[in-house]
Amino acid sequence: MAFISAVGAAMSGTLEDFKQFYVPGTANQPTRSGDSLVMIAVGNSAPENRFAIANYLIDDGADVTWTDPRGKYSVLHVLVAQMVPKMSIATSDCDLLVRLMDEGADVNQVATKWGTVIQCLHAKTMNLLSEEALVPVYDVVFARPDLDLFKTGSFGQSSYRTVWLWRDECPVLWERVERWLADHGVVAPEEERRPQ
Repeated sequence: MAFISAVGAAMSGTLEDFKQFYVPGTANQPTRSGDSLVMIAVGNSAPENRFAIANYLIDDGADVTWTDPRGKYSVLHVLVAQMVPKMSIATSDCDLLVRLMDEGADVNQVATKWGTVIQCLHAKTMNLLSEEALVPVYDVVFARPDLDLFKTGSFGQSSYRTVWLWRDECPVLWERVERWLADHGVVAPEEERRPQ
């Protein structure tokens, strides 16, 4: 495939394609669409390419806390939404998720399109035959020391409430929420468990 810009190569090319067009030191220069290059890179359809290009940009100073101007999505949300498990999640996607959060991407950030990262994961479970494929992603997210299950996200409800309301449809995610609460000695407020 022939590319004519760094944006096109970030979107669907390899790292080698991307390097042909990328000018080092411009990782945080907005694209014509207003999106950041690292956001475009994490949306690349090939896990190995999004991993390589995004890490290259992060090494060059890319701002992983970038959010689109309307607040609809962040770099972290785009990566989570892009993870489409066939049989399993690519290890490189989990590694990139860890890197993004280690570099400052907020696991609790709310994006108007998807809510919190956990709410984004919940939405993905509704489109899978089995949520077992997302267990490696759950491992990464629930390991974060700053995870806040009660931050208000989409539909004016917390991640906890979203998962609680759908606990029968996403039992693996619900089990992880319950385990996180027990491990942290947290009791869910009564209003989070009220029937809808």
